[in-house]
Amino acid sequence: MTKKILFDRIRHILDELFVDVSDDKFEFSALGDLFQDSHFRLQDSFVKSDVFNALPLPFALKVAYIGHIRIEGFWGVMTSGSALRCTISDSLFVFGANQHIDWTDELQLQYAHELAVALLHRLWNRYHIEVWMQRVDQNLDQG
Repeated sequence: MTKKILFDRIRHILDELFVDVSDDKFEFSALGDLFQDSHFRLQDSFVKSDVFNALPLPFALKVAYIGHIRIEGFWGVMTSGSALRCTISDSLFVFGANQHIDWTDELQLQYAHELAVALLHRLWNRYHIEVWMQRVDQNLDQG
C-alpha cells in the first residue's frame, strides 16, 4: 500500500516533467537491497520543453530525449546526508535561440553566459579526464 502511494507520487512528478511516462519505462526502489542502493530509473522519455523554456534564458529547448537516467542513494540521503548519484546516458538535447528575449536585459544575458561557461568547463574537464585515463591505461599496458 505504501509503495503504491509513493509510486503514484513519483508518477505525478514525472508526468510534470516528461511526456507519456508509462509503467514499463520507470523503476523505483525506496530501500534498495544487498546489491543495489535505493534507486530510480527512467528510460526512453522525452522532456517537456515547456518546463525548461519557462526559465528566463536566451535559448530555448527544442527537443530533449533521455535514453537512460538513474538516480541512486535516496536512503543514504535520508539517513546519513550522503549525496545522490545521477547518471544520464544516451541523451539528446537540441537548443535554439529564444525568440522572445529582451536582449537589453543584462542580468538574463549574464545567467546565460555563466551557464554556457559552466557547460564548456564540464565538457572540457570530461574530455581531458578521459584522455588522461586512456594515456594512463596505455602506460600501464606498456610497463
